[in-house]
Amino acid sequence: MSQHRNPAADRCPEAALIVRPANTIDIPRFHLSQPLADGSVLVTDRVLMNRLLLYVAKSKRQFDGGHRPQLWYVRLAGDLGAEPVSRPYGTFEEAAQAARDGTWNQVTSEADCRPVRIEGMKRVSQK
Repeated sequence: MSQHRNPAADRCPEAALIVRPANTIDIPRFHLSQPLADGSVLVTDRVLMNRLLLYVAKSKRQFDGGHRPQLWYVRLAGDLGAEPVSRPYGTFEEAAQAARDGTWNQVTSEADCRPVRIEGMKRVSQK
C-alpha cells in the first residue's frame, strides 16, 4: 500500500503548516470532560480560560446549603462552597447549555433556589 506524502515535507518539516496554517484550525470553544467519579462533569471554556463544574448535589452539607435533590447545578471548578451559585436545572443538557451561553448566573437570593413551575410565559414560585 503506497503512502501519499507531500514531497515538500521531506525538505521542510513545517510544510504541513504551509498547506494548513495552525491559526486556521477550528478548535471548539468548550470541552466537556468525561464524567468524574461522582458523576460531575468539568466544562473548560477555552476563550475565557475558566473551568466550570456541572454537578448534582450528593452530600448532606450541600443539601443543608440549599441544593435540591436530583437537579443539576453549575459552579466554578475551584469553588468548594456548600451553597448553590446557580439556579437548579432539571437536566444535564439544560445545565450544559447554560454553561455554554454564560447564563448560569449567580444566585442572588434564597428565593432563586426554590423550585418553580412554568405556566404559559409566567414564572410561578412553589411554596
